[in-house]
Amino acid sequence: MAAENQGVMCSYNAENIIVDGVPSGEVPSCANSLLLNAVLRGMFNFTGMVVSDAGAVNGIMVDHKYTNTTSATVQAALRGGTDLNLGSFYSDNLQGALNDGAVTMADVDLALTRVFS
Repeated sequence: MAAENQGVMCSYNAENIIVDGVPSGEVPSCANSLLLNAVLRGMFNFTGMVVSDAGAVNGIMVDHKYTNTTSATVQAALRGGTDLNLGSFYSDNLQGALNDGAVTMADVDLALTRVFS
């Protein structure tokens, strides 16, 4: 019987990757759509969830200075492919990001589907 990996943790660092000739730029791992969506989910057919370490989503804004608002940070992480935040950044800021229009319920539903499947 073959085992399937159902979870991957994105890292605290940032990467600059190139997929199909398109560079990602210096993007924090937990916000890197090329890494998480194009490579992990697309090229490797990963269907499980991506979870951040406790401070990794907060680090997108605070450490990497990749975003400058909490709503933009939720958007970057969620649309970047991070489904579940091990820390409290999503629980503290997701409703505000929904209210601001930075993310949609479709974004949340997609992440929850991957978490609970």
